[in-house]
Amino acid sequence: MNNNCVCGAPTEGKWVDKHSVGCPAALIPFREGFYWGQWRIKDEGTADENDPPGKEWEVMHVVENCIDETDDEYLMVMVPGVGKWQSVENFIWGDPVAKPPALRD
Repeated sequence: MNNNCVCGAPTEGKWVDKHSVGCPAALIPFREGFYWGQWRIKDEGTADENDPPGKEWEVMHVVENCIDETDDEYLMVMVPGVGKWQSVENFIWGDPVAKPPALRD
């Protein structure tokens, strides 16, 4: 049996959507919503580009930026107080933020 994820990363044999548990890509959001995130890298053209992002965990808004799911900018991140949207790969991701009961489907 192959112990690698579809992206080639070693796995624990459990699957989370397109990637398996243990795969670094499994930790990147694959749909829009609010997630806990720690911003690690600024995209080129971000204001104060030479200042490192903070090490705080913050709620980040992941948005669908275009309709082509294969586009590198399909999902982008709105960082509070930052004008330029950021790539999802620039973060360490935590859990999604649960919607309040009144807003759940």
